Amino acid sequence: MFEKILTSYENIINSYLSNLYKSAPVFSVEKDRPLIIFSDLHMGNGKKNDDFKNNGELFTKALKDHYLAKNFTLILNGDIEELQKFEMNKIRQYWKQTFEIFDGFSKENRLIKIIGNHDDKLLTGLTDCRYDEKQAARFTIPDSDVPIFIFHGHQASVYYKYLNRLNTILLRYIVNPIGIRNFSKKFKHHKKMRIENRSYNFSRNKKLISIIGHTHRPLFESLSRADSLHFSIENLLRKYRKAGNRKRMIIAARIKDLKRKYDDCTESKPDYEPASLMYSSGIPVPCLFNTGCAIGKRGITGIEITTETISLVHWFDSRISNRFLFDSELQPVPLNENSPIHRVVLREDSLDYISDSINLLSNSEANNNNFSMMLNKI
Repeated sequence: MFEKILTSYENIINSYLSNLYKSAPVFSVEKDRPLIIFSDLHMGNGKKNDDFKNNGELFTKALKDHYLAKNFTLILNGDIEELQKFEMNKIRQYWKQTFEIFDGFSKENRLIKIIGNHDDKLLTGLTDCRYDEKQAARFTIPDSDVPIFIFHGHQASVYYKYLNRLNTILLRYIVNPIGIRNFSKKFKHHKKMRIENRSYNFSRNKKLISIIGHTHRPLFESLSRADSLHFSIENLLRKYRKAGNRKRMIIAARIKDLKRKYDDCTESKPDYEPASLMYSSGIPVPCLFNTGCAIGKRGITGIEITTETISLVHWFDSRISNRFLFDSELQPVPLNENSPIHRVVLREDSLDYISDSINLLSNSEANNNNFSMMLNKI
C-alpha cells in the first residue's frame, strides 16, 4: 500500500515536470551570447535578515563589469527576490543598483527571469512584475539533440508546489521576526536528496540537461564538488599501484592535495553523504547541474554555458575568503587589475561529451523507480 502511494507521488511529480518542460519557451545558445545562470539570491531589504547583503556588492560588480560587459545573457533561475519575508518595494529600493543592472540586460534582450518558490508571488498579479517572469526555459544546443532545461527545482516537491503559501506564512510571521536567517546549504540531507534525485531521474529518462537551483548545493554533471573529488581520488588510487616509482610520487602528492580539498569541502559535516545515494546502480549520467546560490559564506556560484562548454564558476572576495586564491590548479582570475574580486572555474566540460554521455548512458525510467521510493522512506 505504502509503495503504491509513493509510486503515485512520483508519477505526479514526473507528470508536472513533463508539462513544465513542454510549456517552457525555447531559446538557442548562440555563439556570440554565452549564458550565465544564477539562482537563489534571496534579496531582502538590506537589514540584518537580508541573506543577500553579504554578497550583494560582489554579485553586482561581477554582473556589471564581467557579464554585462562581455555580452552574456543573464538567466536568473528563481528565488531572486525574497518575497516570503519582504515587500517588493523595499527590496527594489535597497537594491536599486542591482536592479538597474538587470534592466541593462533586459533592454538588450539578454535577461530571462524564472520564478522560484520564494518569489512565485510575481505570477499571481498581486506583486508588480518588472520583467517577463517565466516558470522555466529551454535551450537548444547547436549540432546536438540534447536540450537544456532550466527550472528552479522546487517543482520536484509536492510540498513546495501545493503548500508554498503555508511556508510563506511561517517565514514571514515566525522565522523572520525572531531573526532566523537563510544559509547556503539550507536543506537537511534527505530532503535535498529527494529533490535532486527526482530531478536527476526526470532528466536521465527524458535525455536532457537540467539546470536547477533551490537546494543551494552546486552540482556539476550530477555530482557535488565533494563527490567529484571523491571519484578523482579513487581513480588515482587505482593508478598508484601500477605506476613506476617516479609517477607514484606525483600521484601520491596529487592524492594528498585532493584529500585536503575533500576535507575542506565537506568540513566534517555529519549530513554529508557520498554521491552513490543519488543513483540506483551503474555509471552516473551527467544530466543534472545546480547553480548553487548567491548567499554562500565564501562567495557565489553560477553556471556558464557557451556553444561548446559548460562551466561551474565561483566568485569570491579575497578580503573575505582566500580559499581558492593560491590554488595553482584552478587559477583564479581577478575581475580587473588589483581587484579583490576573483572568478574561478571549479569544473568545466564540453557539451559534446555531456550530450554523448546522456544519449549512451540513459535508459528507461523504470530502472530508478525503486530507488526513488527508497529515498522517500528516509
